[in-house]
Amino acid sequence: MKHRKITFKAIIVMLFAGGLITVSSGAFAQGSITGSVSDLSSNGGIQGAIITVRDASTGMLAGTDTTDALGNYSVDVPSRGNYILLASKLGYDDMPAPDVIELSDVTPNRTVNIAMGEKGWLKYKPEGPTRTLNWDTGAGKSYLIPALEIPAFILALNGVARLVYPNEREGGKKVYSSTPSTFANNVAHEPWGFDQDPFNTNQFNHPYQGSMYYGFARSAGLGFWESSAYTFAGSFLWETGGETTAPSINDQIASGIAGVFFGEALFRMASLMLEGGGEKPGFWRELGATVISPPTGFNRLVFGERFAPVFPSHDPATFWRLRFGAFFNDHLNDQGELSPVGKTQATADFSMDYGLPREAGL
Repeated sequence: MKHRKITFKAIIVMLFAGGLITVSSGAFAQGSITGSVSDLSSNGGIQGAIITVRDASTGMLAGTDTTDALGNYSVDVPSRGNYILLASKLGYDDMPAPDVIELSDVTPNRTVNIAMGEKGWLKYKPEGPTRTLNWDTGAGKSYLIPALEIPAFILALNGVARLVYPNEREGGKKVYSSTPSTFANNVAHEPWGFDQDPFNTNQFNHPYQGSMYYGFARSAGLGFWESSAYTFAGSFLWETGGETTAPSINDQIASGIAGVFFGEALFRMASLMLEGGGEKPGFWRELGATVISPPTGFNRLVFGERFAPVFPSHDPATFWRLRFGAFFNDHLNDQGELSPVGKTQATADFSMDYGLPREAGL
């Protein structure tokens, strides 16, 4: 019995000693990474940021923690080694630590400061991350925004036409006094034809109007063909709902197709002007881009950071030419006039070549 008691005590002591050695060795092998997460825009700590620590070689999760009210954290890791830290929180960009953190025998604890959100995303949208446009991946682009902007623009254009041309009539009806019933009639019953508007109306005004539809879609991050579809739809809405007259085939082509090519040229010219100003173009570049492509300037102003990234041109080859001139005493005396016609006229000419055929990236 006595021998059994000694044996029992020996087993207990051995188990206790083994456990103590195991715990002690584990304690010596373990380390901790402490530090803080701060917002550079406010120079203050960020509460509630999730800290994730992974083994640099295997990628295995080593530990996690959440920052306190001052932005501080402390993560225990199981052994010495190299670790990668990542801080994340809704409203901020994920921010890795500057370098791989090494836990050695000499320094089992390590302090690392992680700065998040250099642009201070939370002040724009505290409830979640800002979906900033990325031209390369398409992230942040919007199909809904131009789908709302184009009809709103058509309504505004119709309203201005009602004020400026209140008595303009065609076929016994006021041209711009359109209603839901005239819209339904144009869609369902009115046959399409060809109008006889002046050359400048059909060949400049309508393409420019179509370029507005195109610009709203293109500056919202959509590609060429997607923006073309929006332009064609916008032209159809104006032909059927913007006027009371019968829809015009040549106007649909001028706005819906010519507007695409005009709009792409204006959009790229505006983007080149913005791109020359770096990440944050100055006031005059923003103003110049807005004059060239009003929808581009409108979306940049209204939606701020979302559409702030400038379309990447990939540094195309360009050739610009701007000429000014004047005509004096331009006489016309052989067209049946009773007396010579003299006129003095100023002229201006601008042309631009953009890119080279088959150049990569363009």
